[in-house]
Amino acid sequence: MKMKFAAIASLCVLVVLCSSASVILASGSDAAADTYDGYYRNQLTADQKVVYDALKVLPTDVSVGGDESGYYISVSAKLSNDEDTAKKDIETAWMATKLDASEGLNWSFWTWTVSGVKPTITEIATGDSGSFRVGVDAVFKDGFSTKVNEVTTAVNAKEISGTTESEKVKSINSLLTGKEYAYVENNESYAYANTIYAVAAANTVEGKNHMTSFGYAAMFKALCAKVGVSSIQVYGFFGNDSKLFAWNEVLVDGKVYGTDCATNATAKNKEQWLCAGVYTSADGDPFSKVHKAFPISLSNGLVYDFDVETLNNNGYSWPADNSIVAKLTQYAPWILVGIICAIMAIALVYMAKRGD
Repeated sequence: MKMKFAAIASLCVLVVLCSSASVILASGSDAAADTYDGYYRNQLTADQKVVYDALKVLPTDVSVGGDESGYYISVSAKLSNDEDTAKKDIETAWMATKLDASEGLNWSFWTWTVSGVKPTITEIATGDSGSFRVGVDAVFKDGFSTKVNEVTTAVNAKEISGTTESEKVKSINSLLTGKEYAYVENNESYAYANTIYAVAAANTVEGKNHMTSFGYAAMFKALCAKVGVSSIQVYGFFGNDSKLFAWNEVLVDGKVYGTDCATNATAKNKEQWLCAGVYTSADGDPFSKVHKAFPISLSNGLVYDFDVETLNNNGYSWPADNSIVAKLTQYAPWILVGIICAIMAIALVYMAKRGD
């Protein structure tokens, strides 16, 4: 009887031990790097996806038409029979391509406007052979191929250090908040400051690339994509004055954090909002209070109603340390449970052999 009791007890202990081990192994798993691929496209309606896909396949040597009164790119796409609905679908899909922008979308070169935020849509023809025109600023009338290549070269030239997701994100933030970049609130003095084209030499003044928050968010996403870190751009309002602003969400160790490189660039603490959580505070304000994502009602009255993922409650615990000491500290409670269970199992087996 004692032997049976000891065997059952030992089995129970081993189950607890195995459960502890499985928790340890599961807690070290990482989210897939492609979690955010097509993040905003996935939120579009079927009609909007048609427009998105038509924009996506535009070649960088696309013909730019028009004259001094206005330049444009012509796009073919099957559109709704309702012109007003079609216009809204085009604008929403346009914004989705801008937010999803990556090298796979040729950096969404068609969204490079001086305003950098909203498109000018004209000449809408609905039906199966529908088409529309996207307005292009005069500064881009000579085409985009060279400019896309300049952006690609600039992004590829950036050296990002680190082996873990957190180390890479920290390196990107350090780069964008360094002396090579300068934050500006608007693009009045720097035509490309709202777009990723700000990183090209054409927008360099006194050795610095001047960017608004939109430029910072676009560059952060591009660099994350380069090193395999999942991130998205987020547009919304900043602070209590409802100022239009851009920042990023990033996946680190399977959790969602907010990163605001534009604000970090001007702050004394360059990492105050690096992998921030909902309640991560700076100057007394939690991240979620001063970063209000979507919807954005622009001057044309359109509301871009996209969803973003809820941030982790607390920010990432810096510094990231993958040493054996850090791992032991992180998993100490489970390791302790495992050791106790192992000792109990050995003791019970020994007692069973003695017949105690």
